[in-house]
Amino acid sequence: MLVNPGRITILALLLALLSSHTFAQSPSESAGILQSDGSEVRTLNIKSCNDSRLSGVQQATLHHSSAGWFWGGVGSGLVLGPIGAAAITLSARSSSPIPPEIPQDVSRQCFLEGYDSTARRQNVGRALCGGLIGTAILTAATVYSLNHMSPDLNPRIY
Repeated sequence: MLVNPGRITILALLLALLSSHTFAQSPSESAGILQSDGSEVRTLNIKSCNDSRLSGVQQATLHHSSAGWFWGGVGSGLVLGPIGAAAITLSARSSSPIPPEIPQDVSRQCFLEGYDSTARRQNVGRALCGGLIGTAILTAATVYSLNHMSPDLNPRIY
């Protein structure tokens, strides 16, 4: 079978033109929708799922506050020691953080996945840190009080 160099050149040229046109469009470009009267309505630029997830991660990193989980960890560590620290950490793990707002240009589900995973990780870290600090304070206070107990109150075993 003989290959015609002219046909190969034409096919290569068509392939190059089609691929450059196809790759010029990104998945996040806006698309116009034609209405019945022939007018075009512009739609929002919706980011891809990965970009939307990244937006959720960025918003959680910059705006999510887990200070309440930290102070809750300190309090539960002070009251219940390591059991309280574990309880508050497990509670933070099962939390469902909600973003204050969801941008219109993102995929809602992907944005929420990114926000939720990042905010929950922050909650768990801060709750665990607070629980450990509360447990350390409880332990130090207990050791101090046992060492400085008056001799009258110190139980003696005979």
